[in-house]
Amino acid sequence: MSSSFFPLKLYFIFFIVLFFSFFLSWWPHLQIDLFVHSEPLVTDFEINLDILAKNIIFNLNILPVKIVKIQEMENWPEYYFLNDLQEENLGEIMIFKKNDFEELIKFKIEEFNQSNFLNTGEAMRISKKVFKHQPEKWEIEVIKKDLLAGQGKLKVFVQEETIRDYDLEELKNKIKFKNIKEAKKELEKIYGIKKIEIKNYPRFWQQVPFFPSRIILRIIPANVSSTFN
Repeated sequence: MSSSFFPLKLYFIFFIVLFFSFFLSWWPHLQIDLFVHSEPLVTDFEINLDILAKNIIFNLNILPVKIVKIQEMENWPEYYFLNDLQEENLGEIMIFKKNDFEELIKFKIEEFNQSNFLNTGEAMRISKKVFKHQPEKWEIEVIKKDLLAGQGKLKVFVQEETIRDYDLEELKNKIKFKNIKEAKKELEKIYGIKKIEIKNYPRFWQQVPFFPSRIILRIIPANVSSTFN
């Protein structure tokens, strides 16, 4: 009787340990919104248009273009049409892909940020990135066009919002399995973080999950409202 009871007791203890291990590992999760300092990025880039280019040439700022009949514009919905790139006497217009244009400008913005980073004193270097690209705020000016040669030049005025490029995985590892209050204090020490909002589930659980996959970290410019669901 006692011998059969002992293994049963062991199985029961093993089950309890397994249950709590599962609970501690997978049930609790945490969402943290870090409201951070942001800075405006305002600059401009010159982009070359060339009908001979088959793809974007990033290092030369070259964008491939097509020349089509003005009356056929509706057949090219994925392209930009600028009135200043048309020649009414020829009945033609120079067009370029929206995706190509945005890809090249994003590359130029990243290159601009990297250049600023390298030109800053090492003690002051802080890697930055654009929070969210806003192509609708980019302004395009045509400064040169030659449809017969299949070439042109644009000046693009860019306005974006930049934030520090935080390593989210590093931040998660820094706070995992700490008490939530301790984790908040740890995050408050980091440069550029102005406010922290935390939502934990279940609410009574005051420990940061051990597994980083159970921690959601979101970086938000300080002038944007929280979007907790």
